[in-house]
Amino acid sequence: MNWDPVLRLSAWTDGQAAAELADAPDHDGTQWRDTRVNTLRLLQAGFREGATEAPGSISESAWAVTESAAADPDPSPEAEASALEGGQGPSGQSLNHVRPQALATAIAFALWARRGDPGTDLSAFWDLLDRHLDPGQEPSQAVRWVYGESFAKLAYLDREWTAAHASEVFPGSPAERHLWEAAWDAYLTYAPVIPELFTMLTDQYQMATDRLQPDATGQRPEARAFGLGRHLLTLYWLGKLTFDGNRQLLRRYYHNGPASVRNHLMRFLARSISGASTLDLPVAGRLRELWESRVQAVRNGADATELAAFGEWFGAGKLGDDWELQQLITALSLAGRIESEHEAIPRLAALAPAHTSTCMTILEAWVRTSPQPWTLQQYEESIRAILKAGIASGDAGTAETATAIVSLCIQAGIDLRDALADDQ
Repeated sequence: MNWDPVLRLSAWTDGQAAAELADAPDHDGTQWRDTRVNTLRLLQAGFREGATEAPGSISESAWAVTESAAADPDPSPEAEASALEGGQGPSGQSLNHVRPQALATAIAFALWARRGDPGTDLSAFWDLLDRHLDPGQEPSQAVRWVYGESFAKLAYLDREWTAAHASEVFPGSPAERHLWEAAWDAYLTYAPVIPELFTMLTDQYQMATDRLQPDATGQRPEARAFGLGRHLLTLYWLGKLTFDGNRQLLRRYYHNGPASVRNHLMRFLARSISGASTLDLPVAGRLRELWESRVQAVRNGADATELAAFGEWFGAGKLGDDWELQQLITALSLAGRIESEHEAIPRLAALAPAHTSTCMTILEAWVRTSPQPWTLQQYEESIRAILKAGIASGDAGTAETATAIVSLCIQAGIDLRDALADDQ
């Protein structure tokens, strides 16, 4: 792709936008605003590594267009406030307004320039970022979103600058709470969980945990709480965070966080366990410790709903058969149900020959949770396999449990009496 005419056109449209702004009393409705945004998106595409990557020869002209766009008054405080009231948060606004797109383009430019020449001078780039971190000059939440979204990239470009400006990117004062929320939400959503960044942002993680509210509702507060929990649990998984370390950060998170978010986090861990090919012994030990701490919290009065996610933990089969069977009994007892039955019940059937009595106990507990008749039909093969193992054991107590299970199934409209025959 020949980028020279692209840059000439970009420079011309930038000039048209600047001239229009000089004459327009109402900059929210300028004709060249969308063109400027699309020009910046085109430059971002050129800065990406790949077949259409722009050559280094466009550096000077590309930066001039980017820096000029960063001075655009779009979005105005009034327009941004109106969009927020209409339900469009900083994330959406960052994609559709000139100034946040200019900052995103500047960051893409810096990564591109550094990739082409590790020793390139980025002082103009850092000066630009410094200016837009001043809330007196830059009040936009959409712009602050870009800083949070790109925080890991900034740390890659210059760890010292990023660490020194972390408290400005994520300001702690009550008057700047809106800017903190924008940057922090973006960071939690897009930044990879990197232990080095956790060390850099320890104070911000502490503040975010203190700002949680157990009764919080609404998409943004719940997403923020989930994102924070996902970060902390990933660090816990990696062994970089313990329950009692960092001023008991993880314990405080569970104490302060909404119950609905704790449910999602248990499912997040379940998916992570399922997706892991194997679990190292230390990781498995930490996961068992976490689960047992949540069980104790429920016994102390916490909402039990999160424990239902253990069905997927059990289905993954990564934490030891005996321990998982006992915890499945606990989950059924405390939560009154389990999720991911399509994984849990077939695995229970597979374990029944070696753990007959325990599997029969679990099956009875599950059937007593009153699953729908079609659910029983769906897992009839697994239920029969567990009953067969119970009858084959020859144990009188297990036979009584089998009879009770069949009776419960009949009450639900599923007749499994033939499974009690010795020859099944």
